[in-house]
Amino acid sequence: MITYEQFIEHLGDPSLAYKDRFTDKIEILRLKNDLGWTVAHAQSMRGWTTSDKDILKWSTIKGYSVAHCQAFHGVVFTSKAINRMATKKGWLPASIRSDGSNTITVEQLGSLVTKSYSLLSKIRRKK
Repeated sequence: MITYEQFIEHLGDPSLAYKDRFTDKIEILRLKNDLGWTVAHAQSMRGWTTSDKDILKWSTIKGYSVAHCQAFHGVVFTSKAINRMATKKGWLPASIRSDGSNTITVEQLGSLVTKSYSLLSKIRRKK
C-alpha cells in the first residue's frame, strides 16, 4: 500500500501528464499526515476538484477542509452546508477568493446578515 508521503511525491512527478497525477480512489484520498492533511487536500491545492460532500468536509486538525482548499483555487460552492464550514480561525469557504487575500469570519458573516436584515426591514416598513 502507498503512503501519504509517497503519493505527494507522485503528485510532483514532472514526467506525468497533469491529469494522470490525480486519483479518485477513496482509500488513497484518505491517506493523511500527522496534521490531518489528506491526499484530497494535496490534490485540491494542485487544481483537482470533487463535488462529493463527504470528501469536501474532511478537515485538518486546524479545521481546513478540502472545500477550503478548492475555494482558495476559485471553486464556488452552492451548498450552504459547505459554505458555512469554518476553520478554527473562523474562515469560511464562501469567503475565500482565488487570491486568498479576502476572508470573512463566521462573526463577520453573522454581522452582515443582521445588517442586511435590518436594512431590508426598514425599507419594507417605509412602504
